[in-house]
Amino acid sequence: MARLTQADLIDLNKTFEKRTPQELIQWVKETFGDRAAAISAMQKTGAVICHMLSTLKIDMKVLFVDTGVLFPETL
Repeated sequence: MARLTQADLIDLNKTFEKRTPQELIQWVKETFGDRAAAISAMQKTGAVICHMLSTLKIDMKVLFVDTGVLFPETL
C-alpha cells in the first residue's frame, strides 16, 4: 500500500467507525504485513492489544514505549 493521505485516513475512520478492534487489527496485518507493529507501554490498553494479537493468532511486532512512569523492576 502506498503512503496514506489525509483523505485516506478520513475514509478509513468512516470505514472502521462501526467495526471491532479485532477487525481493525486484522486489516492492519493484511494491509501492511510484516511492516505492521503494535505499540505498548505495558499498561491496560497495551495489555488488551497484546491479548487480542495472541487470541487472533496474529504474529506482529510489539514496540515498547517507555513513558517514564514504570517501576524500574518492570524495565
